[in-house]
Amino acid sequence: KITGDSPWIFEAWEYCQLPERIIGGGGTNFNPVFEWVEQNDVRPDLLIYFTDGKGQFPPYEPVYPVVWLVKGKQAVPWGDRIQLN
Repeated sequence: KITGDSPWIFEAWEYCQLPERIIGGGGTNFNPVFEWVEQNDVRPDLLIYFTDGKGQFPPYEPVYPVVWLVKGKQAVPWGDRIQLN
């Protein structure tokens, strides 16, 4: 729900063209991404979330690995957190 043309699905060897501008800043509902994965019967090898970490997380950790790339000091409830500076 970041842009009208998301989600983006690509293979590791394919070029991924991101939008020129992504607007945000706290209060994100992280659930739609995880709901989309479940509803579309997708089994990702890895889900990477770029975030400030401020928002509503799903109450459960999915069976696939999740990496949160976090700009800021916000904690995440599960998954692997990588600090972006």
